Amino acid sequence: MTDQWFVFKNQQQLGPFSIEQLVEKAGSGELGAGDLVWKEGMEEWTKAGLVEGLLTGAADSPPPPGPVPPAPPGSGISNRADSESREVVHQSNMAASPSSGKKKMSGLKIAAIVLGSLFILIMVIIIIGLSAGRKALRSSEVFSQAVSALYANPDAVALLGQPLEIGKKVNGEINLDNAMGEAELSIPVSGAINKGEMNVTGGKSSGAWSLSSAVLVLETGETINLLQPGATHNIEPDFDFSQPDAGPVSGMLTFTGQGYGFTMNYPDDWFYNIVDNSVYFFGPEGSEEGENMVVVQVLASARGGGQYGSLDEISSDLEDQYASLNGVVYDQDRGYDYIGDTEHAYIMLGALYPHEGEDVIEIAILLERDEEYFYIILYTVPAVIGDKYADLVFEQIIDSFQFTAF
Repeated sequence: MTDQWFVFKNQQQLGPFSIEQLVEKAGSGELGAGDLVWKEGMEEWTKAGLVEGLLTGAADSPPPPGPVPPAPPGSGISNRADSESREVVHQSNMAASPSSGKKKMSGLKIAAIVLGSLFILIMVIIIIGLSAGRKALRSSEVFSQAVSALYANPDAVALLGQPLEIGKKVNGEINLDNAMGEAELSIPVSGAINKGEMNVTGGKSSGAWSLSSAVLVLETGETINLLQPGATHNIEPDFDFSQPDAGPVSGMLTFTGQGYGFTMNYPDDWFYNIVDNSVYFFGPEGSEEGENMVVVQVLASARGGGQYGSLDEISSDLEDQYASLNGVVYDQDRGYDYIGDTEHAYIMLGALYPHEGEDVIEIAILLERDEEYFYIILYTVPAVIGDKYADLVFEQIIDSFQFTAF
C-alpha cells in the first residue's frame, strides 16, 4: 500500500498525499521546510525539511511551527498522545483569543473594585472610630484639668502667645475600673507665637480625677511643667447663696425688677439693661470693668410652656454652643444648694473660648427654681483680667442673688 502523507500548514490539516505529490508540492513551493508532515508509523508530526529525500534546498533555519495539530483520523496514534496534542492546541487558542483576554481583565477589574470598596469602608470605620474616640477624650475630666492648668500657667501662655487654641486631634487612652482609673493624653495646642503639645497623665481615685503630670513641649524645644507649685486657674468661683444679703453694702445697688423673680446687688457705677427675659449687668463702657458682664436669664420650663425639661438639657445646649465657638468646658459641677432657706438643684460650667482675637472665660450657673422656671446666671470676662475681678463678681454680685416673688 502506498504511504499516505498528511500536511499541517496554515492551521489546516491537508491530505492524504502520496510521496510523489509531496515532492511535487515541495518543488513548486507549496510545501516548505517548516511545514509539518506525518504518515502512519511516525510517532509525531515532523518538519518536512527533516524528511530525507522530500525537499531539496530547504532553509537551514525553518520558521518555528504553529500550534501542534491533532492526529489525523484513523492514524493509529495513541489516545494519550492525541489528548496531549489537543491540550496544547487548546492552550494556544486560549492565549490567542481576544474574548478570553477580555473576560480575564473583567475579573481583575471586579476584584479591584471590590477590594477598593472594602478599603474605603475600612477607612471610613477607622475615621469614625478615631473621631468618636477623640471626642470622648476631649470631654474627659483629665482633658478639662489639663486645659485649666495650661491657662493658669503664665509662662506657658506667654510663650505660646494669645489667643490660645486647643487642637481637636487629641490622642491617648483612658482606662476605667469602677471608681479607679488611669489616663494618658497628648493634646495639641497653639498660639499667636508658638505651638506644641501637652503630655498629660492622670488618675482616678474614690471617683475623683487628678493630674499626676502635665508637661507642655513646644516646637522650639522648651518644656514647661504646668503643675509647678502655685499654679491655679485664674477663675475660682466662690459664692454662697445660703446667706441672703441684708441689703446693698457701700458702693452697691440692688436690682429688684418686678416680674423677674430675683434680687441681686451690683456696683453703683455699673448699669443694667433688660432685654426680653434677660437682665444684663455691666461696668462703665470704655473702662476695664466694662468688659465684665453678668447676665441673669429666666426660662420657663417645659411644664411651664418653655423649651427645656431639665437642667441637663440646658447644660447640653450650652456645651454645644461652646463647641461651635471652638471652646472647651474646663470645669463642671452639679448638686443641690440652698438659696435662702430653700434647696435647689444646680449645674455649674466653666468654659474657655476665643472671641475677637482674645480668650474669654464664661461661668454658667444653672438653677432650678421650681417645676415651672429655670434660671441661668452667666459671667463673661476676658481671660487676662478674670482673676482681677473674681472677688467682686462672685462675692459681692452673684453671692447676693436671691429668689423673690414674681
